[in-house]
Amino acid sequence: MKKVKVLNLVENENTLIVKISSTNFEDKGVVEILFETKPLTMKKWTVVKTDQTKTEVFFDNLFFDKNLPSRLFDIELEDPRKIPFQIY
Repeated sequence: MKKVKVLNLVENENTLIVKISSTNFEDKGVVEILFETKPLTMKKWTVVKTDQTKTEVFFDNLFFDKNLPSRLFDIELEDPRKIPFQIY
């Protein structure tokens, strides 16, 4: 956890927002993670760059304790682009 700095915690009625940054890249921006607290479930994360542009990822219909095939995480199967050269 030495590479992660917790910048802020905000707890409301049924939510918790954690704002973190990387100690290696503090000048690049922060990540905000939104949790529901009852039950504790991650709902969203937001990457906020220093120029205030945001990328948000929302989670819905999450599966827990379920084995997923590794092919789901193989970018070569998902990326439709053809690479015209060999990557070393």
